[in-house]
Amino acid sequence: MAEIVIILLMALLTFGPPVAAAVLAFTIAPRKGRRVEYEFVSQKPIEEIRELHLRAVEGLKGYSTMPLGGNVIQFERKCNPDWTIVFAIVGAFIVSMLSLLFLLYKDTEICTVQFLPVEDGIKVQVSGTATEEFLYRLGKIANG
Repeated sequence: MAEIVIILLMALLTFGPPVAAAVLAFTIAPRKGRRVEYEFVSQKPIEEIRELHLRAVEGLKGYSTMPLGGNVIQFERKCNPDWTIVFAIVGAFIVSMLSLLFLLYKDTEICTVQFLPVEDGIKVQVSGTATEEFLYRLGKIANG
């Protein structure tokens, strides 16, 4: 948090309010996730693995969970693309405050987790787009 305040003050003193506002917006805006494709096999019962994956999203901002059937869970997150933040800030200072409407646009990121019974346990397939924090939590499930 202290780093954010220092960077914000430096931007404010050096470049003025428009740049400081842009720095603040990029700092607090939810970042886009990254594409992920992986699978692992677990020896735990399928109900326990499903519950662990459902709990992985608890406390993460912007995520919602949609069970798509007995063996599939879909995690969905809405976030602002970087271009909306840039257009909103630049437009607010150059054109008008109406450019802040760009912030209403959201991208939807979806990560699907599928549980497949195999001979030696349950194969878990993860595919889609997810944030680093969510991927970290899923990695803890895979390794733990």
